[in-house]
Amino acid sequence: MRSMTGFGRARIQIDSLSVSIELSSVNKRNIEVVLQGPREWQTFEIQASKIISEEIERGRVRVSISAQNSDSYSNQSIDFSTVEKDAKSLLSTMEKLGQEEKISTFSIIELYKIKQLQDTSLPSFDTVTTDLQKAMKDALHELIEMKKIEGAKLLEDMTDRVISLRKYSKGIKEQASDMPKLWKNRLIQRLKQNDLDLDLDDERVLKEMSIFSEKCDISEEITRIDSHLIQLNNTLTSHGSIGRKIEFLLQEVGRELNTICSKSTESECTNIALNAKAEVEKLREQAMNVE
Repeated sequence: MRSMTGFGRARIQIDSLSVSIELSSVNKRNIEVVLQGPREWQTFEIQASKIISEEIERGRVRVSISAQNSDSYSNQSIDFSTVEKDAKSLLSTMEKLGQEEKISTFSIIELYKIKQLQDTSLPSFDTVTTDLQKAMKDALHELIEMKKIEGAKLLEDMTDRVISLRKYSKGIKEQASDMPKLWKNRLIQRLKQNDLDLDLDDERVLKEMSIFSEKCDISEEITRIDSHLIQLNNTLTSHGSIGRKIEFLLQEVGRELNTICSKSTESECTNIALNAKAEVEKLREQAMNVE
């Protein structure tokens, strides 16, 4: 079992560029890949989607690419001759535009920012494709490992809850075994308390009792719940994308429990079914995180 949430990162060096690729995934019913990065490398989104979709079937994966020049101005000594040259050029431009001929420290800093952006222009996408693909696969491997770790925690919690559901199912079965008989005895007792006679040999009476007995019989619902729980337990330990199947099985278990609550004539049986429904809802919340 793998969680749909996770994070992975990889760094590579391309000439003087330090490139970082980060992958983060969150819950989503289908697979979706979104890339955020330098405009020059936006076409990498197609390849990134292909690489990721081969390994991940569900979730929204955000790919973030950043590139920084290792030889940036922040790591170099200031070339004062360059400062003087740039300042004179700026003064000349200001004079032509009729602006006040005054340069502040802030103006020089802005000049260096512009030059730094010019010096960190990125290489063409074709020349870095192989490197980006390798870094993507490394980050994806780290992401999947984290998804597995989170998935193991989900598996432990969900397995315990399935065991609780089995106990609830057993409790419902015990409470429901004599439900038709108990209803019959109560009916006879109420009629006697009101001095009403009930002819148990009357076919009409027997037919009505038979119909109600069938209506309050929940043996079929219990059998289906037990079957769904067996499938659910097997699914939890299977490989591949299992989130949707888990969600479907839990939906079916919840449906059977709703039917039991509507049919039950015993308060204790109804209470057990309601507790089981609460456990199913907790499982559904966890299933939303399963890939």
